[in-house]
Amino acid sequence: IIAIIFDKINTKFKFFKNQIDYEDVQKLLPGFIDSKIAYKERFVVQIASKIITINTSDISYFYVLEKSTFVCNKLGKSYPIDFSLEKIEELINPELFFRINRQFIVNFSSIDNIQKTSKSRIKISVSPCFNDELWVSTQKTSQFREWLER
Repeated sequence: IIAIIFDKINTKFKFFKNQIDYEDVQKLLPGFIDSKIAYKERFVVQIASKIITINTSDISYFYVLEKSTFVCNKLGKSYPIDFSLEKIEELINPELFFRINRQFIVNFSSIDNIQKTSKSRIKISVSPCFNDELWVSTQKTSQFREWLER
């Protein structure tokens, strides 16, 4: 039975192998390799009847507070947004933003101070100032250091 199944798989493989035009595939590959991911350029926030757009370049950090997600711009104004931090991570450029813990994603340009308190603990301060201490989770410490060195 196994020999029959193997023979059928082998026959199908040979059939499909002969159907592929490798020159066409090679022409398509550079497009996939060179294509850049399009990250979100702005976030739209609705407050009552007002609609505000915040350019991603003007964002200092994203945070979660009492099960709601907020974005803080470089002027220190925070707005609620309808995305989870998990979704935001997919939408923003990871070269500019880093998720330091479960509640916080920080923009590299907003980091004011980095303090190493132990081998696995890093405390950061951001601008505009956040009202709580910000700690890089111990699981993300090494990734954070790598991200800083890019």
